[in-house]
Amino acid sequence: MKTFLFLDDWMLDSYRDVVRRFGRPEPVDVDPVPFMGNYATVLYDPERGCYRAWYNRQIKRGGKKVWVLCLAESPDGYCWEPARPEVVLSGFTSASGAAVFYDPYDPDPQRRYKAAFSDRVEGRDLGLTACSPDGIHWNIDAEHPFFARQGGVDTFLKPLFNPFRGWYQISARPSVLDRRVAMVTSPDFVHWGEP
Repeated sequence: MKTFLFLDDWMLDSYRDVVRRFGRPEPVDVDPVPFMGNYATVLYDPERGCYRAWYNRQIKRGGKKVWVLCLAESPDGYCWEPARPEVVLSGFTSASGAAVFYDPYDPDPQRRYKAAFSDRVEGRDLGLTACSPDGIHWNIDAEHPFFARQGGVDTFLKPLFNPFRGWYQISARPSVLDRRVAMVTSPDFVHWGEP
């Protein structure tokens, strides 16, 4: 595979409504978002008129470190403030590798935001989903895990709706010991096939 730098237009057959602009990056002395963890999902919310970032962070709960999903908001995508409440999804014991997407296709407004995460429930490592009307208040579906594997998943989960196929899909590793990438699909974000 070659690297292509689009510094000029010689590789483009055609383009329309595109303007090339070169910026001058400037170094920043401090981390603009020191409270954020990793695996962020950033979306612009036109109803709120701001950017929203859901990110994973470890906190102490009951003497143990657990993963939670947090939310921050920004008017410009640069200056961020933690939302209130900051922790929006903590799962049953943890919400590891959680990611969020906005689903304009679902007719139910209570399922507008969707998330996938890994959790440990009653001694079982499960891949779970959750739905929310606002990205803050979540309903976890523990009845329909998209995977149940020993050891869980040690990576970021990426849920999305594929409008070309008409299904939801989640990409992740099958388990901690399996380094391949797997995908599960669902017609309704509830009933999942095998990876």
